[in-house]
Amino acid sequence: MSHPGYVEPVRVGIMQPYFLPHLSYFQLIANTDVFCLHDKVKYTKQSWINRNRFVINGKVQYITIPLRSSSDYSLINEKEISEIFDIKSVIKLIELNYNRSPNFHEVFPLLIEILSFKNTNLFSFLENSIVQLSGHLELNTKIIRCSDTGYDQSLTKSAMVKEICKKLGAGVYTNSEGGISLYNAQDFLHNGILLQFSKKMEFLYTNSLGQADSSLSVIDTLMWADKKKLIQSLYKMELVPE
Repeated sequence: MSHPGYVEPVRVGIMQPYFLPHLSYFQLIANTDVFCLHDKVKYTKQSWINRNRFVINGKVQYITIPLRSSSDYSLINEKEISEIFDIKSVIKLIELNYNRSPNFHEVFPLLIEILSFKNTNLFSFLENSIVQLSGHLELNTKIIRCSDTGYDQSLTKSAMVKEICKKLGAGVYTNSEGGISLYNAQDFLHNGILLQFSKKMEFLYTNSLGQADSSLSVIDTLMWADKKKLIQSLYKMELVPE
């Protein structure tokens, strides 16, 4: 029970955007008050930024967004989607492989809207998809760009996170467990910020392969899982023990 006058600390999350990411991404959004999409971070080849896994023709396969050639040092917000990206073919591929899923008629129109986004800037495309999917999952978290905070882009990664948290009045910074080696909890505490890490979300459902699998794109999960149970599970975030 909280004391009179107690105000819950603002919870902030910061992540680079990914293409129709795993469910854990949205669990992190669900458990923060402000979620910052990192728009000025270096693009990484062969990462989840522009590809993800779906069940295609009875097996797990990648769908990738092709990008225009540019410098290997380009930031995500400098990358452009290639004109060879055949959106109609991708939509047809998803339709053929997911049209028997129980939630197909609810999720498929959302996917069409996401893939048909007109802006060819990779970051803008990913940002829109994450906002759309968060809305579908009934999440009320405020989603902004890191650059909206006006942080000093010359800072180290840890210093950048602390500065963004301070600008947003955050008392808690939550990151995925993959970031454990990047940050020091005591350092954050000295700056008045509680640092915590979330474990990868495991949500069991049966997809077209006849097995429980929550490691695929969130689209696979949304197509097959019970939406009400799925949304409830998003708020049951398990933290990595200190």
